[in-house]
Amino acid sequence: MDDTFGGTPMDFKVPLLILQAVHHLHRQGFGSLRIHPGMNASGTAWRITVFNAFENPQADSGEWFDPEPEDEADCLRYSSAGWYEFAETEVDDDTAVEKVALLILAHLPAPRATGSDTRYVRWYDSLMDRVHCMDDLPVAYADYMDPDQGWEIGWGSGRYHPAPPLG
Repeated sequence: MDDTFGGTPMDFKVPLLILQAVHHLHRQGFGSLRIHPGMNASGTAWRITVFNAFENPQADSGEWFDPEPEDEADCLRYSSAGWYEFAETEVDDDTAVEKVALLILAHLPAPRATGSDTRYVRWYDSLMDRVHCMDDLPVAYADYMDPDQGWEIGWGSGRYHPAPPLG
């Protein structure tokens, strides 16, 4: 999975590892973990925020909101502009999904393995099926993107996946 965003080469290995690690953690019972992936304003870097739904009470409001926690300590961020650095650690082709999952757990405030949101976890399963099938990354936000269409699989592709369930 190598591509370009805005003419800039991008390696998809780390982004895919992060998505797979969240998927792995969901299977381990950490169903409160959420992602919010998108493009930076210039369109040259993909980024993602990983957070716990219980750290953001707006997540259960049933209305559209900015899902990212206000406090930086409540989330973990990655940008493809950082290439192989994730959670203050260098990751590469040989890094196991389980190691990335442990990095997520170590850098988020006390994730709980209880109260799994089965609707979100099922939605995430289907998102990951699309990511693997289309060999591209999900984008929930970008300049000039209509969020009502859902999450775009591959920025600028016109291929959409429904937005995650709320509340």
